[in-house]
Amino acid sequence: MHIISKPRCDFPDKINGTLTYIKLIKNEISLKPWWGNEKKKNLTYAFGNNVPVKVKHYFQSKFKNSWSNMLINFTETTSVKDSDILIAYVKVDGKRGMLGSWDCIFG
Repeated sequence: MHIISKPRCDFPDKINGTLTYIKLIKNEISLKPWWGNEKKKNLTYAFGNNVPVKVKHYFQSKFKNSWSNMLINFTETTSVKDSDILIAYVKVDGKRGMLGSWDCIFG
């Protein structure tokens, strides 16, 4: 949980359609789930363009097997914009030379 709670370089997680990151409260990091609801146990994931089949199979098997004892269910969806988790290969350089910008996924 610690690893997947970290934001990526200019590659934000979405919560309810809003780009949201780890909250700082009184100089302490909030350890609440990044998906915004501690009771939510069903998360969706989607693959962006250019993700190789072998990589998709790897993630599918990990989501199916590795998380079964954590009481979190992962379901694959085709809706990239509405998924809780987006798995994508992005260009190294985005607009204005920004590393891994959100626009790289669809650009």
